[in-house]
Amino acid sequence: MDTKINISEFFEELFSEDKINNANVLIKTYIEEAEFGFNRIEKFLDFENNKEFKILEIGAGSFLLTSYLAYRGLNITALEPVSGGFECFNLMQQTILEYCKLNNINFKVIDSKIEDFSSANKYDLIFLVNVLEHIEEPFKALDNMKKVLKDTGKIFVHCPNYLIPYEPHFRKFLLPFGKKINEFIFKNKIKEKQELWNDLNFINYNQIVNYSKQRKLSVQFNHEIIYESFKRLSDVNNKEFRNRIPKCIFIVYKLLTLTKLIKLLKLMPSKYQTPMEFIIQ
Repeated sequence: MDTKINISEFFEELFSEDKINNANVLIKTYIEEAEFGFNRIEKFLDFENNKEFKILEIGAGSFLLTSYLAYRGLNITALEPVSGGFECFNLMQQTILEYCKLNNINFKVIDSKIEDFSSANKYDLIFLVNVLEHIEEPFKALDNMKKVLKDTGKIFVHCPNYLIPYEPHFRKFLLPFGKKINEFIFKNKIKEKQELWNDLNFINYNQIVNYSKQRKLSVQFNHEIIYESFKRLSDVNNKEFRNRIPKCIFIVYKLLTLTKLIKLLKLMPSKYQTPMEFIIQ
């Protein structure tokens, strides 16, 4: 296969087109999110020095993005507990691992939580896309990432900012009174996915800023992430993403676009944007 093949074409090779078209919504969502993750981190990747440039993906999930980066020749390690979870998720992991083995696409999988992780290797890029909010001890996790980060390396994080009372996994606006009160008020909705709710740590902008100050780390927020997220709605190929967005948000997007005010979102302080996206060095 051509090493310059794009990520969409790679997934068409990985899964037949008919299989993707007939796949359930969950699998299509995984593919869209892998493409999204690649778009977020592409500018940090070093394809010229691909073997020396070491990458650690935290919460590699289905291994879709991992496999594509490995296919492009990058030196990537996937950190992901591979036992348990949904049957569809496990089946997808197995399918991808078998495909990579047959096609000599190599990457290392480590069955571990980041809180328990240690390594003699040092990485140029550590990234988490929609993962930090699921980590039980997020600051211990960030400490461990920093320990295995090269002096010139970057930690890239994209996740919700729970200062804004919106929960994307449940597609629900919350009350600004914390997790326990919302669990009580919306218990009927939450009990449908209780395990997922329990898994969320409600990380927020202020916590990241305070953490970086305590550790004397440099943190840089993407001040245009809410604008970029709204613009993602304009991509008709992101059908599953558009379907997951509440109608009221889509209406706001349409109004901002029609009135040509959407660029004003770039002026919004990062503190009041969700998702949040930042780099720690």
